Amino acid sequence: MLSQIKLKFLKQGHFRALFARLSMAKEVVLRRPGYRKAGTLVLGTAVAQLGSFFFYPVLSRIYNPEQMGVYGLISAFTGIAIVGVSLRLEASSVVAKGPREALAIVKICIFLTLPISLLLSFALYQMIEGEIFGFGSLPLISVPFAGMSLILGGMFVILRYWLIRREEFGLIARVTALQALFRLGVQTSLGLISFGWVGLAVGELVGRVAGIRTVYTQFCQNWNRWGTWNFHRLKVVALRHRDYVVFGFPSALIEALSANIAVPFLASAYGLTAAGNLALVQRMVYAPLSLLGGSVADVSHARIAEIRRTGCKGVEQLLKYIAIRAFSIGLPCTLLLLLFGKEVIVIILGKQWELAGNFLVALAPRLMLQFVITALTGFVFVFKGQKLKLIHDSFVLFSSLSVLILGPKWQWTVERTVIALTVVNSVGSIIYLILIWKLVRNK
Repeated sequence: MLSQIKLKFLKQGHFRALFARLSMAKEVVLRRPGYRKAGTLVLGTAVAQLGSFFFYPVLSRIYNPEQMGVYGLISAFTGIAIVGVSLRLEASSVVAKGPREALAIVKICIFLTLPISLLLSFALYQMIEGEIFGFGSLPLISVPFAGMSLILGGMFVILRYWLIRREEFGLIARVTALQALFRLGVQTSLGLISFGWVGLAVGELVGRVAGIRTVYTQFCQNWNRWGTWNFHRLKVVALRHRDYVVFGFPSALIEALSANIAVPFLASAYGLTAAGNLALVQRMVYAPLSLLGGSVADVSHARIAEIRRTGCKGVEQLLKYIAIRAFSIGLPCTLLLLLFGKEVIVIILGKQWELAGNFLVALAPRLMLQFVITALTGFVFVFKGQKLKLIHDSFVLFSSLSVLILGPKWQWTVERTVIALTVVNSVGSIIYLILIWKLVRNK
């Protein structure tokens, strides 16, 4: 019966039409030199994350779940707060009308970084003192670590978008690898001499310094290249791209909350050990997949913006190509995690991290869908779908908070709470993917 159905489809030419469309999409990608050069970014990011993976068996044996929980809380705060350092205006530098306007956007964002980072660090201090969410478990000495991480991380995000516009993908790949190498190397060295969570935090800062130094050196060569700008002209540029602040910033903030809020809530409801296990899973799997998906998004963002500016066709084919390739990477990984995730985690990390294995299996479907969505983010920004993204992120945040609040109240186990998170987030992600497709087609 199945063979008859396949034969019928072949006769009707459906398969031939499908492969013809995919071939067309591939031609759209490969015929442009920028895409071939951009492959360096994706490959470099993948290699950096693969190399990082080999450090985790050591880290899991020199740091315990509670120490990882403290580090996870600091990382959760910086992961949420970093989107507010420049109010998401930095993303508009990719689609700016010219290099002078793009550089002006970067200057505005750099000027915002220090004061906003200091305000956010004070907010963390207040949350620790008031024991808000799970941040009451943090020592006060963690505040300066978080503040420095915000300043360095914010600067790197700003300059990363500037490099994306210039299609300096090779440099981004090298810096990503350099950051991972320095971070994990320092964390391992300090862990061996029993620095505790401070070793993890210091390693994070050293990695960020290593990355920002390389990028900032190149940027300084272009600081005065396009002339000086007075306050009025900078204000005009900022207002021209205000949609990124009005819609992009709330959406990015909500997205960051959805991705990072689970660790503080688990720390508050189930303790630092549960938070540490989840934080390690996010570091090992979620963060690398997000970076890899983000690299694909960075590449597509620059190329989609170019296609839009020049009026060329082929955006729909590019969307299909990226989505199919992302699913082809994510689906096999998800199946492997569902089948062998728990056993692999115990073998690699040790028996004290068995809970992390349970979390990994529970989060597998969500990780795949998030990887695909991250890879397609460039289409949302270029086609001005910030409102659509804001609605999706709001739904995911609301549903996640509902699960995290009601789960402990209904006396769910921590594993059951994480499974419920995966279900509600996966439903929202599937709807969002459908809406992205409709957004591109309608444009």
